Amino acid sequence: MLPPTIVADVLINVFAAAGSFVLARETHRSDPFGPVTRRIDFALKFVALFFLLRAFAWGTRNPLALHIADVLAGSLPLVSLHV
Repeated sequence: MLPPTIVADVLINVFAAAGSFVLARETHRSDPFGPVTRRIDFALKFVALFFLLRAFAWGTRNPLALHIADVLAGSLPLVSLHV
């Protein structure tokens, strides 16, 4: 059984991923063909994927998922440069 702090962290990551997906959908709906909108949409979906993978990694304690989450966390500044 997981400690309550890990469960709370997993839930926060899942809610952050859901919020990022909703915001990506909303920006895409407002201007679907804009060049900046496409970049922002990509960045928000990348962040949502990162949060989901981190929630999975922390919830299951899978070493491969933890490593991939670390790699994605390291590449977040590159995604922000893309925007």
